[in-house]
Amino acid sequence: MVMSASFITAEFQPRSGAEQVSDRLTPSPNAGQRTRATGLPKFPAPGGLAALNTEYPFQREDGSWRAPAEAGAFEFRTVERFLRLAEHVHIGAAKVRSAIKRTYP
Repeated sequence: MVMSASFITAEFQPRSGAEQVSDRLTPSPNAGQRTRATGLPKFPAPGGLAALNTEYPFQREDGSWRAPAEAGAFEFRTVERFLRLAEHVHIGAAKVRSAIKRTYP
């Protein structure tokens, strides 16, 4: 028995390289995106403290400054989450690179 293409749903149809790249670059509300967002620097509210981030010095509750590169600036589990996220981004980037190389040999 041969099935017609109309029975194939969109989720099973092959996606173009551009669609796959777009999926990787489009922000989504998954845990990895939220984890990455917490490490990005943000301007504090007027009169507020500089928040914890991975780029620039931030302030503790007592107002003292701390650099992200200082030993102990982040809890071990936070560092582990960032490492898992970096691995996920690296794998995704490798897939994008591979798709581009197949498209433009």
